[in-house]
Amino acid sequence: MSRFSYGALAVLIFFAGIIVQMPATVLVGTVQELSHQRLAFGDVRGTIWSGQALLTCVRPDGSSERCGDWKWSFVPDDLFKGRLNWRLTGSAPAESGVISLSTTGVSFESLSATLPAFLVANLDPKLAALQLGGRLHVDAKQLATKNGRIDILWKNFSSGLVPLIHLGEITLILIPAPQGWSLGLSSGLGSGPVSLSGEGHVDSEGRLVLSTTVTVGSDRIALAPLLGALGEESGPSVYRLQLP
Repeated sequence: MSRFSYGALAVLIFFAGIIVQMPATVLVGTVQELSHQRLAFGDVRGTIWSGQALLTCVRPDGSSERCGDWKWSFVPDDLFKGRLNWRLTGSAPAESGVISLSTTGVSFESLSATLPAFLVANLDPKLAALQLGGRLHVDAKQLATKNGRIDILWKNFSSGLVPLIHLGEITLILIPAPQGWSLGLSSGLGSGPVSLSGEGHVDSEGRLVLSTTVTVGSDRIALAPLLGALGEESGPSVYRLQLP
């Protein structure tokens, strides 16, 4: 190892020594900021070295729901690779990931989590009115400020306006953009009585701009309360949801 490499390692160890003494609120505060306060943490214990916190998901009306416990632990062996990493573990099966800190910012690797679908309703009052339900299965293989992507499978997609109807599954893709995130979504008629396709973006303040086409297959009468909330037909069995 060169003299420069030893020097760089010494600097990393020095900063790691400072970082691990910081309170855990510094780490969880980063997540809350990135989610625009839609994800919050309570009962925070430990330091950045290791700790745990209760994750709560904030509803559109300001109330919250418990979304599981998350633990983190510093990975000292990764210092020799020139990286500051923490291993994340959630309380639900397969919830895990790695968070990294470098001179370029915060990044995530192999992050998997399950979240309630009502978080989507936080993005716009029109979505809140649809009383959306289901579970968001989030997967981010590599994610940093300016690169990577988030894949989301929205399972058991439903609406409280038609509570007895399973609407299928939706695939969402989020990719970092210069001023926020670009968004794409799609589903197929094979997974439920409606199909959706659309694109848009979420800006740096967490505001959603979206243009979505909703195509209805069967059950038009049963879906009438939901279709009425979407607006007028733009074609035979086709509706458009425009946000804002």
